[in-house]
Amino acid sequence: MKWWYVVVLMVGVGIGWWILKNYGVKKEVSFGGVVEESIVLGEVAKLPTIIISDNKGKKVEAVAVDGGIVQKWSPETGEIEFIREEKLWKLTVNPTEAMITIPNISDRTRIILVSDKSSLHWKTAFCKGDFVSIRLSGNKVMAIDNGGYRSCGFKGE
Repeated sequence: MKWWYVVVLMVGVGIGWWILKNYGVKKEVSFGGVVEESIVLGEVAKLPTIIISDNKGKKVEAVAVDGGIVQKWSPETGEIEFIREEKLWKLTVNPTEAMITIPNISDRTRIILVSDKSSLHWKTAFCKGDFVSIRLSGNKVMAIDNGGYRSCGFKGE
């Protein structure tokens, strides 16, 4: 065996190691903190308030929390986790108290209103990577709009 075969092999192993180290292995994402329902009021205090209608048509004062990227959705508990401004937010969504709108996969000009947990769309209302806009009144979710692609969404719409 020629000596340069060994050199080429060592260079190949080195390049492969570098690629795996920098691109092939997912790194842990570090967040600037976790925002749970108990501390939401402190986080949204600096955001402007708006007036919205709740799911019963009553006017309520709310805060707009826009720009969240869904990380986890649990339809069993109604808990949604999303990242906004490098913080992980954990909120509970109750379809009887909040207006939940999701895009229609088959007709992009229409939206779907999810009003209860027995709905076909409840389990797949949010997918990882979806973009959400949330309206909070106190620490309760009053409205949530899923503007995402819904790759895991219900296909029979």
